[in-house]
Amino acid sequence: MGIVGRRLWPQFALCLLVGLQLWLIAAHSPWRDELQAYLLVRDSVGVTGLFSNLHYEGHPSLWYLVLAPFEAAIRSPAALKAAQVVIALSVAALVWLRAPFPPWLKLVILAGYYPLFEYGVIVRGYGLGELLLFAWLAFRRTAWGWLILALMANVTVNFAFLSGMLVLAGLWIERRWSWAGVALWAVAGLAAVITIIPVHDVSTGASALAQPLWLRTLAALRWESSTLYPALVGVWPYRWQVLVSSPEAPLLAALLGLGAGGLAVWATGRDRRASALVLGLFLAMTALSALIYPTYPRHVGVVVLLVIALEWIRVERAGAPASPAFIGWMGISALCGLWAAACALIIPFSWGRQEIDWIKAHHLQGAQWAAYPGYVGSDISAFLGRPTYNLQKQCLDSFIRWDTHAYDDVEDDDLADRITQPGAFAYLASDEDLSFLQAPLKLIGHFDRGLGDNGVFLYAVQRPSQGVSPACH
Repeated sequence: MGIVGRRLWPQFALCLLVGLQLWLIAAHSPWRDELQAYLLVRDSVGVTGLFSNLHYEGHPSLWYLVLAPFEAAIRSPAALKAAQVVIALSVAALVWLRAPFPPWLKLVILAGYYPLFEYGVIVRGYGLGELLLFAWLAFRRTAWGWLILALMANVTVNFAFLSGMLVLAGLWIERRWSWAGVALWAVAGLAAVITIIPVHDVSTGASALAQPLWLRTLAALRWESSTLYPALVGVWPYRWQVLVSSPEAPLLAALLGLGAGGLAVWATGRDRRASALVLGLFLAMTALSALIYPTYPRHVGVVVLLVIALEWIRVERAGAPASPAFIGWMGISALCGLWAAACALIIPFSWGRQEIDWIKAHHLQGAQWAAYPGYVGSDISAFLGRPTYNLQKQCLDSFIRWDTHAYDDVEDDDLADRITQPGAFAYLASDEDLSFLQAPLKLIGHFDRGLGDNGVFLYAVQRPSQGVSPACH
């Protein structure tokens, strides 16, 4: 390789990586949680209606407010892809132009599982939180740094925790303090809390939280293992959120989670203050999972982002190279990220788009559809622009309001009765095989699960359709 080639290979590799990122976003089939945000923005009545509905979501408002102008301009679920393209390109630009690492290490970081796939392709608020993290690193020494941390607190609960650790990093490591900045961050945090406080009976994660505390703690530590090894490389077919640690062996899984946490602390071991911050976030995410809401890789990925941030700060301040432990950590993450990306190009993340194409091909887009569980109707509501009959709540839904009955597991006899009685639907979509029910159902279509979603079963309901159903909200 000549001198010119040696100088240009990083830019060429970056173009390939960004091209892969854009291809993945274009090919991605959103799943119900991604569509839920889009439907909330689309179908809420004004800003007041949006904030009213957010009380049932458990998420602050920033992601929905960012998504709103994309939805207003595009008026289709493609708004999700447009928003994600802007976020992914901005992340790549910040890391490439501002990170104090050599080009090859920047590429490794961008190829990591969380930047490339979990936060770079799946269109949820976590990608926005990651963007704010790198923006803070680039502009933390300016007044914009405090505003960015205030915004980060309004993305998701896990990024609110991360923003708190970054406030401490600025104070403890870089000796930067601003009463006005801290006041802004505190007010923003209060706004986030007010937004997510439920106004009714929200039972998210109730089944998991009914287990003994020790068992929930072991499960929480299991998910923490994804901070080190989030994807089963070499295992086919790859499945999203399937870890090397098995829930059937909770003690071993917990040990792997503890090991991942220990390695995260060690990766920043040149600075005990940084190690303490990583340990604090690790313990906070474990407590969140055990006490309030079961966490998954998309939640605990903030630990990885904090490790990147603290190493960024250390290298920038000391002018020293990145530590071998950090490089190894990022190498494993890149291996997992590239594997997940390769699999995502072969297996659809969700079969929702194929389901909608099938419905259109059979001229059923104007039919009256029901869904069980109710969230299965999100594809129909998003892509066909019509509500579905929620068999759990027994009313018409577009997005799901996670309140009373949203999590009902309807008994088989009751479900069969709800299907059999004359009602305002002639077709049914479910992520369960309902052929065992004593109900007038005929299977007309089936799509196997993708990378992360359940399969979809489509049924014709062979009884008269009549009546008009009330709206759920």
